[in-house]
Amino acid sequence: MKTEQIKIEKSAYGGDGLGFIDGKACFVQYAVPDDFVEIEIHKEKKDFSFGRIINIIKQSELRVKPECPNFGKCGGCDYLNISYDNELKIKKGILKESLTRTGRIPSEKIPELSVIKSSRYHYRSHASVKSLNSESGFYAKESNHLVTFPEKGCMLLAEPLINKLSSLQNMPEEFKISLSGDSQCLISFEKEKTVRENEYGLLFDRNIMLFFQANKFLRESMLRRVSEYAELSKDSNFIDIGCGVGFFSLFLADKANTGHGVDISRESIKWARHNAELNKITNITFEAKPASEIHPYRSEYDVVIADPPRAGLSVKARKTINAISAQRIVYISCNPSTFSRDASDFISSGYSLNKLTLIDMFPGTYHIELIGLFTL
Repeated sequence: MKTEQIKIEKSAYGGDGLGFIDGKACFVQYAVPDDFVEIEIHKEKKDFSFGRIINIIKQSELRVKPECPNFGKCGGCDYLNISYDNELKIKKGILKESLTRTGRIPSEKIPELSVIKSSRYHYRSHASVKSLNSESGFYAKESNHLVTFPEKGCMLLAEPLINKLSSLQNMPEEFKISLSGDSQCLISFEKEKTVRENEYGLLFDRNIMLFFQANKFLRESMLRRVSEYAELSKDSNFIDIGCGVGFFSLFLADKANTGHGVDISRESIKWARHNAELNKITNITFEAKPASEIHPYRSEYDVVIADPPRAGLSVKARKTINAISAQRIVYISCNPSTFSRDASDFISSGYSLNKLTLIDMFPGTYHIELIGLFTL
């Protein structure tokens, strides 16, 4: 493979360091801004390439010794070789650049970015785990090579999960593990399991295979911030697009006149209805349908809550939301690129981006979760 020397200019979304070779962008795994490194190019495209570090010629002052012995081998983390404060600075910079470049939002129109954070470690309440020959772990980055958990377990997993994993034997190649309540560990090998979460006084049941916010330390903060941005009253009606098992819908129902949750997953909607009954909430309805099939004129909504997957909202879904003409859109996103794209569409339709929060749901990793408030 071809080798090069490169100065790392900054971190890119995805966790790689970004530098330039003869003006061509090169993304380097586990590189830190201001590193000067020797790399091997393992993938070449017309406009950019990807490299791996062979030797650190001059290391960045930002570098620290990772607390996890698996860092750089396991694909679970991206930023444990810098401090948490610097990780957050990098994420803020990536978000702001995405808003200006992808969203074409002038920097002076971007609201002050607030940050919500908690512990960098032991925050994950559930995970998909790989195994081989009675050893469990995660795959190395961009491979199917198993990197077994270190002796003290994965530093991102909640401690009860670590303890449970250390006692398992005869595991399948892939399985789910989850906390149910504060300390009970559920494992899904073949049979379906029901997980129960208790957040902000509400109970949420779900199949272990369904999506639920993984950071057990920040779920309550996320609910509070979404509620703060929504500014619902007893005269307000809202729609929750991508409602899942009712995480935001059921919390917001108490503050509104009525709510309506929509999700493409029939299984999620089944559990959302179950959870409404479980919590004795009667002023909300749920419907299984894609966001693109919502009729914008059949109901009046004062607030739209949108929590789409990483791909963001489809063109038709954005048109539907704009046609609803709600006074407020509260957009929860796990991808700054698609958030910025969708934000540009809302702004073109008469909305302004008034408030923005980076809530660090996945410390140590490249993932960026944010909550934005758009007002008409």
